Amino acid sequence: GSGLCEGCEVSLVYRDPLHVHACELEDARVLERAGAALAEHPEGVLVVDVSGVTGELTIRKVPEGVQHIAVVCDTGDNNITHLGDWFLSECESLTSLDINALTQVTSIGDDFLSRCHALTSLDLNHLEQVTSIGNGFLHECG
Repeated sequence: GSGLCEGCEVSLVYRDPLHVHACELEDARVLERAGAALAEHPEGVLVVDVSGVTGELTIRKVPEGVQHIAVVCDTGDNNITHLGDWFLSECESLTSLDINALTQVTSIGDDFLSRCHALTSLDLNHLEQVTSIGNGFLHECG
Protein backbone atom coordinates (compact mmCIF):
# COMPACT_ATOMS: atom_id res chain seq x y z
CA GLY A 1 0.00 0.00 0.00
CA SER A 2 0.94 3.64 0.04
CA GLY A 3 -0.35 6.72 1.74
CA LEU A 4 -0.88 7.48 5.40
CA CYS A 5 -2.20 5.07 7.99
CA GLU A 6 -5.32 6.66 9.46
CA GLY A 7 -4.94 4.89 12.79
CA CYS A 8 -1.48 6.14 13.67
CA GLU A 9 -0.45 8.47 10.83
CA VAL A 10 2.50 6.33 9.75
CA SER A 11 3.50 6.65 6.12
CA LEU A 12 2.62 3.43 4.31
CA VAL A 13 5.05 2.92 1.47
CA TYR A 14 5.45 -0.84 1.54
CA ARG A 15 6.10 -2.51 -1.79
CA ASP A 16 6.32 -6.08 -0.49
CA PRO A 17 2.88 -7.68 0.04
CA LEU A 18 4.38 -9.54 3.01
CA HIS A 19 5.46 -6.33 4.80
CA VAL A 20 2.38 -4.61 6.18
CA HIS A 21 1.50 -2.15 8.91
CA ALA A 22 -0.54 -3.54 11.82
CA CYS A 23 -3.41 -1.17 11.02
CA GLU A 24 -3.62 -2.53 7.47
CA LEU A 25 -4.52 -6.02 8.68
CA GLU A 26 -8.15 -4.91 8.86
CA ASP A 27 -8.11 -4.34 5.08
CA ALA A 28 -9.34 -7.37 3.12
CA ARG A 29 -7.29 -6.32 0.07
CA VAL A 30 -4.08 -6.32 2.11
CA LEU A 31 -4.91 -9.77 3.48
CA GLU A 32 -5.71 -11.03 -0.01
CA ARG A 33 -2.41 -9.74 -1.49
CA ALA A 34 -0.42 -11.25 1.37
CA GLY A 35 -2.33 -14.52 1.07
CA ALA A 36 -1.52 -14.73 -2.64
CA ALA A 37 2.17 -14.09 -1.93
CA LEU A 38 2.16 -16.78 0.75
CA ALA A 39 0.47 -19.24 -1.61
CA GLU A 40 3.45 -18.83 -3.96
CA HIS A 41 6.03 -18.88 -1.14
CA PRO A 42 4.56 -20.77 1.86
CA GLU A 43 7.82 -20.39 3.76
CA GLY A 44 7.49 -16.61 3.55
CA VAL A 45 7.44 -14.45 6.65
CA LEU A 46 4.66 -11.93 7.18
CA VAL A 47 6.35 -8.84 8.60
CA VAL A 48 3.97 -6.68 10.63
CA ASP A 49 5.25 -3.17 11.32
CA VAL A 50 3.95 -1.55 14.51
CA SER A 51 5.62 1.85 14.07
CA GLY A 52 3.53 4.58 15.67
CA VAL A 53 1.20 2.18 17.46
CA THR A 54 0.65 3.05 21.11
CA GLY A 55 -1.24 1.37 23.91
CA GLU A 56 -2.94 -1.81 22.74
CA LEU A 57 -2.01 -4.04 19.83
CA THR A 58 -4.48 -6.68 18.74
CA ILE A 59 -3.90 -8.75 15.63
CA ARG A 60 -6.98 -10.85 14.88
CA LYS A 61 -6.84 -11.15 11.11
CA VAL A 62 -3.92 -12.57 9.17
CA PRO A 63 -3.65 -14.02 5.67
CA GLU A 64 -4.84 -17.58 5.33
CA GLY A 65 -2.00 -20.07 5.39
CA VAL A 66 0.51 -17.80 7.14
CA GLN A 67 3.13 -19.86 8.95
CA HIS A 68 5.67 -17.28 10.14
CA ILE A 69 5.01 -13.80 11.54
CA ALA A 70 7.59 -11.25 12.66
CA VAL A 71 6.41 -8.13 14.46
CA VAL A 72 8.86 -5.29 13.90
CA CYS A 73 9.07 -1.58 14.53
CA ASP A 74 10.62 -0.02 11.43
CA THR A 75 10.99 3.39 13.07
CA GLY A 76 11.94 2.09 16.49
CA ASP A 77 9.16 4.07 18.19
CA ASN A 78 6.35 1.86 19.40
CA ASN A 79 4.81 2.22 22.81
CA ILE A 80 2.71 -0.93 22.90
CA THR A 81 1.95 -1.82 26.49
CA HIS A 82 -0.87 -4.34 26.05
CA LEU A 83 -1.47 -7.27 23.71
CA GLY A 84 -5.25 -7.42 23.34
CA ASP A 85 -7.69 -10.28 23.73
CA TRP A 86 -7.63 -12.97 21.04
CA PHE A 87 -4.16 -11.88 19.83
CA LEU A 88 -3.50 -14.19 16.85
CA SER A 89 -5.84 -16.80 18.32
CA GLU A 90 -7.12 -19.58 16.09
CA CYS A 91 -4.34 -18.99 13.58
CA GLU A 92 -4.27 -22.64 12.55
CA SER A 93 -1.26 -22.54 10.22
CA LEU A 94 1.04 -20.36 12.37
CA THR A 95 4.23 -22.21 13.30
CA SER A 96 6.47 -19.37 14.49
CA LEU A 97 6.05 -15.88 15.91
CA ASP A 98 8.72 -13.28 16.63
CA ILE A 99 7.50 -10.46 18.89
CA ASN A 100 10.91 -9.43 20.26
CA ALA A 101 10.30 -5.82 19.15
CA LEU A 102 7.51 -5.45 21.73
CA THR A 103 9.73 -4.68 24.72
CA GLN A 104 7.29 -2.26 26.41
CA VAL A 105 4.44 -4.75 26.89
CA THR A 106 3.26 -4.99 30.50
CA SER A 107 0.07 -7.03 30.05
CA ILE A 108 -1.34 -9.72 27.80
CA GLY A 109 -5.10 -10.18 27.30
CA ASP A 110 -7.21 -13.31 27.24
CA ASP A 111 -6.68 -16.12 24.72
CA PHE A 112 -3.22 -15.02 23.55
CA LEU A 113 -2.31 -17.41 20.73
CA SER A 114 -5.02 -19.83 21.84
CA ARG A 115 -5.79 -22.72 19.51
CA CYS A 116 -2.68 -22.20 17.37
CA HIS A 117 -2.19 -25.94 16.98
CA ALA A 118 0.81 -25.76 14.64
CA LEU A 119 2.84 -23.30 16.78
CA THR A 120 6.31 -24.67 17.48
CA SER A 121 8.50 -21.57 17.85
CA LEU A 122 7.81 -18.71 20.23
CA ASP A 123 10.37 -16.61 22.11
CA LEU A 124 8.96 -14.42 24.88
CA ASN A 125 12.33 -13.52 26.45
CA HIS A 126 12.07 -9.85 25.41
CA LEU A 127 8.73 -9.40 27.19
CA GLU A 128 10.52 -8.69 30.46
CA GLN A 129 8.02 -6.12 31.76
CA VAL A 130 4.88 -8.29 31.62
CA THR A 131 3.12 -8.34 34.98
CA SER A 132 -0.29 -9.75 34.00
CA ILE A 133 -1.42 -12.46 31.62
CA GLY A 134 -5.08 -13.19 30.82
CA ASN A 135 -6.91 -16.50 30.77
CA GLY A 136 -6.36 -18.95 27.93
CA PHE A 137 -2.67 -18.04 27.44
CA LEU A 138 -1.33 -20.45 24.77
CA HIS A 139 -4.42 -22.64 25.33
CA GLU A 140 -4.50 -25.68 23.02
CA CYS A 141 -1.23 -24.78 21.27
CA GLY A 142 1.20 -27.08 19.48
